[in-house]
Amino acid sequence: MLYRPSMSHLGIAFLAAFLAASPLSEFDKFPPEPGLSAQPKAPQPVTPMARRYRTMIRGAAAEGPNFNGRYTITQWGCGTNCILWAVINNATGEVWVSPKPVSSCWVSLATEDEAKTPEWIVARKDSSLIYVHECVRPESGRVFDTRHVYVWKGSAPQWLRDDRLEP
Repeated sequence: MLYRPSMSHLGIAFLAAFLAASPLSEFDKFPPEPGLSAQPKAPQPVTPMARRYRTMIRGAAAEGPNFNGRYTITQWGCGTNCILWAVINNATGEVWVSPKPVSSCWVSLATEDEAKTPEWIVARKDSSLIYVHECVRPESGRVFDTRHVYVWKGSAPQWLRDDRLEP
């Protein structure tokens, strides 16, 4: 005998598939600032830290906005398991550089699933939210064990919370 699903079965299956789909992303809850309405301004690395890394900053700004409508977020290595990061306002040229580096932990690839390891920084052009991943507990056995969550306000990130990342 051939099984034919009823309309109610199809409706339940559709509803289950809909509910299983990921809900509204946290990024969607933090809208971006307006995009660029004119030509981007050249970065103005005025702080000592920004001047030190001006080549990295200028190179990233040349690629155009990738965060929060009109900003470019970038990162560069500062040693083993270490990055610095910056945000460039392409409308004004203002540059913000993280005051401290972010670290990862040295973990054997045999114990860490690379597919589950997030990027150092996760940000979107259509959101003002930033995730910065770091290892603050080397005993965790993970590349990153903490997600620092920020929202961009004015000319700097505002800390919202730290999330502990579980294996």
